[in-house]
Amino acid sequence: MSMTETPQRPSGLLVLLLSEDTFHPAEPRTLEETGLSISFVESLVCKFLIQVGGSSGREIAKHVCLSFGVMDGIL
Repeated sequence: MSMTETPQRPSGLLVLLLSEDTFHPAEPRTLEETGLSISFVESLVCKFLIQVGGSSGREIAKHVCLSFGVMDGIL
């Protein structure tokens, strides 16, 4: 690029990535909405509890990245 050329503005995907608009998907309210099986979530909970020994329901939910409302029925 020479000194007289002007830089081109980003286009396409780069513009979308740099824009102020962000996509925030809706938080799942039920286990079915997550698309995860109950056995998968239970195995995550068990692995977590094996490592820490014990924890509150809210802390477990936070660790597996699901809302307490979704985890409440499982716990």
